[in-house]
Amino acid sequence: LQGHVHTVPFSGVDTISNMTKEFSYYLIDMGVAYREDYDEVVEVMREVGAELQGDPEFGPNMLEPLEIMGLNSFGDSAVIVRARLKTKPLTQWATGREYNRRLKAAFDARGIEIPFPHRSLYFGEVSKAFATRSVGADPGEIKAMIREVLEEKGLAAGKVEPPAPTMAAPAAPKPEARPRPAKPPAERRPRRPAPLGESTADSEGYE
Repeated sequence: LQGHVHTVPFSGVDTISNMTKEFSYYLIDMGVAYREDYDEVVEVMREVGAELQGDPEFGPNMLEPLEIMGLNSFGDSAVIVRARLKTKPLTQWATGREYNRRLKAAFDARGIEIPFPHRSLYFGEVSKAFATRSVGADPGEIKAMIREVLEEKGLAAGKVEPPAPTMAAPAAPKPEARPRPAKPPAERRPRRPAPLGESTADSEGYE
């Protein structure tokens, strides 16, 4: 499809898969919602296959009617119906794409859902005041909604008294710090007489 040319030496050939010898297959894994009726889905798929086989452009490429292989698997959000088209060599991709296009249009016309991965979130029971409803720009309706919310929460005018101011407790007096006892003056040690030729001056200037 992308124009690649694969060259394999004869000594390295172990297995050969030929997708274009005499005929080709186009595999279809069609996902539909769990709520859809399987028999109705298969009927629509067969109708689209028969319509495609009768088309003057794509019909000659189909060698057999559409083959429904059955309900193949159960996915996270869809059930997978498997089918396949038998076509002339190298025409399976163009024929399969046209079949997908027509099947999508047929499902849309019948209201058959082709699901996509999604997740549902549930936040519990919705109260009356917050129930989803259409609200216009009328100020009276908006005020009525606000009043309903306040009444449900008990915050309407005249229903809730403001809380009494709380008096802060007086702080306990801090204990007075006791004075530390004074240290006795250190006794002055007698200075060692200096040898001759050295100064005997101390930090106070005495000699």
